[in-house]
Amino acid sequence: MTSRRRCVPGSGAKVYDGIDTSSFKFDLEKKTLTLKCAQPLAQCTAKVSGSLSLVLDATDKANTQEFLSRENDTLGTIRVKKGIFKIGKDASFPCVPEMTVDADGTLAIGDTVVNPFGGDPSLVLNLAAKECLVVPTSASLTVRQMFINGSKISQSQIPTLF
Repeated sequence: MTSRRRCVPGSGAKVYDGIDTSSFKFDLEKKTLTLKCAQPLAQCTAKVSGSLSLVLDATDKANTQEFLSRENDTLGTIRVKKGIFKIGKDASFPCVPEMTVDADGTLAIGDTVVNPFGGDPSLVLNLAAKECLVVPTSASLTVRQMFINGSKISQSQIPTLF
């Protein structure tokens, strides 16, 4: 089952298309949207912008939150605590300065996605393990810096890891 979420700014977020508000938590003070992703696949076509930070804390580490069809120009950070954060067709996050993927999380790049963090990215990617990143051979990923379990990976090492 695929669901689509749409958040409306204001005193809180509202969800449409049959998703109840227990599927996410919006903290206005911290400018953080925590996605709970209680389904095997949840797709989002909403644009994430401003300084909003995203946290994926899915109910199961196999559940996927996929972003589609938008350039998300948020200046906030992304953290994947649990679940799969997938950047799908025509989606990008070119302004995100830092992304952290914990041991129960995965960053997955869609099959034909090219440089979802921009061609000249400023992204610092922190992975708990190299298995926390999935980049198919038909896709590409460029980052400014990458750390795996706290160890800095040189630019020349990055392509050989995946």
